[in-house]
Amino acid sequence: MKYIFSTLIIASTIFLSACASTTPLEVSQGSITTHELLAEHSGFSDSYQRYQPDQTQLSILQAIDTPLTIISLFGTWCHDSEREVPRLIKLLQQANNPKITLALISVNHQKQADEKYRLKYTPTFVVFDQAGIEIGRIVERPTDTLAADIMSFIEK
Repeated sequence: MKYIFSTLIIASTIFLSACASTTPLEVSQGSITTHELLAEHSGFSDSYQRYQPDQTQLSILQAIDTPLTIISLFGTWCHDSEREVPRLIKLLQQANNPKITLALISVNHQKQADEKYRLKYTPTFVVFDQAGIEIGRIVERPTDTLAADIMSFIEK
């Protein structure tokens, strides 16, 4: 029994030492540009390249005639963020609607962000009207599509 216990302690120490010595994934934190995100995080860049928005979603976003600001809160370490943030970026770029502004804010593993965003899950896209009032949010993934969800916030 003493031998098993000693072996477990030694094995645990070796395992933890090996894990501690590995280089952690780089975690960006704070405001980041689209260019920086795609240049510095290959998973986001790969998702961006693979995603092809359909014309229906582009048409929905192109039809928006009221100013909106979308704050994207996400983690560079988060697989949901790696899927959804590049989609939102590409949709907005291809829709090319000057009424819609996007701000990207990367958070750490503790999801620390300004209290006003009440961030619990990543990614979270918070949509504000021109008065700065939150009109909706998409948490982790859209209910329908990104474009349809954003339009539904406006129509409320």
